[in-house]
Amino acid sequence: MDFFSKLKLSKNYAFFIMLFLAVFLFACGKTEKNKVPEQKTPLQLAMIACEKSSNQYEFDKCLENFANANPDQKICDNIQNPTFRDSCLRKYAVAKQDSNACEAIQIELQKNLCFHAIGIAKRDENICNKIGLLAMKEECYSNIAILKKDLALCNAVQTQDSKNHCIAGIGALKQDTAICDSIQEQTYVDRCYSGIAFLKKDISFCERIKTEIIKEECSNRLK
Repeated sequence: MDFFSKLKLSKNYAFFIMLFLAVFLFACGKTEKNKVPEQKTPLQLAMIACEKSSNQYEFDKCLENFANANPDQKICDNIQNPTFRDSCLRKYAVAKQDSNACEAIQIELQKNLCFHAIGIAKRDENICNKIGLLAMKEECYSNIAILKKDLALCNAVQTQDSKNHCIAGIGALKQDTAICDSIQEQTYVDRCYSGIAFLKKDISFCERIKTEIIKEECSNRLK
């Protein structure tokens, strides 16, 4: 093979090498262009949003506010201030209807409020059992009983006033005067009749009320 033939072959080889590199680089560039950027987690976004906070207090408050708009337990777990942290966990638990998240709350009142809200929302008296404050626990039972129109649940209420409130609420919702009359405390009997009057839009039930202020309120609502 003479010199010119070798030179021509060398040029052809170089051309194919350059063509291959051009195609390879184009393909790599296209792949990079089409590559989906890594999605940041809510915690990462919260850290970015709050990184310019002037101190720890402001940083914790910023994280709580971010978590309120974007419920995520990991954000709450990174808050150092106990009040902000527990408030964040309670709002997260209620938003997600997750009573297990309430267990992580340290401040007793916040924990009880958490169980109270979720118990009523889910109409689950077993969640009410986890409430440490008797008055709040019985209010939880009472509200669920009224929502379910279940008189049997009123028996789980120990305090007489709370039990009367429970029975009166169910009597009103069922529009059953016999249930109203079963209550021993007259004030709650009257509240029960007032509820029936309002639901039936019938002022005649107001006339059965013996407590003057409740009778007046009942009549005024239906005039």
